[in-house]
Amino acid sequence: MSAALSDRLRPGVEAAPWVIEEVRRLERELAAKQARIDELMQEYCPEEMTPDQLDTWARHQQLSPLSPEAREWIEAELAKGGRAA
Repeated sequence: MSAALSDRLRPGVEAAPWVIEEVRRLERELAAKQARIDELMQEYCPEEMTPDQLDTWARHQQLSPLSPEAREWIEAELAKGGRAA
């Protein structure tokens, strides 16, 4: 995959700094929308995802920013059949 467009732009040479920032903003927006599409596909039609789509989806998964204590409590409650808030 090629480098992001914003990484290929250079201030003062190919584009003004505001152009580079706008491209970066649009790249972030596009990535967020693609993540939402991947999330919906994973939920409703995972069998239709290509291996590349699955790899991209898996690379973008992150652990919750919960503390280890909170995570332990939630896991214990789920193991007991409780419902974590």
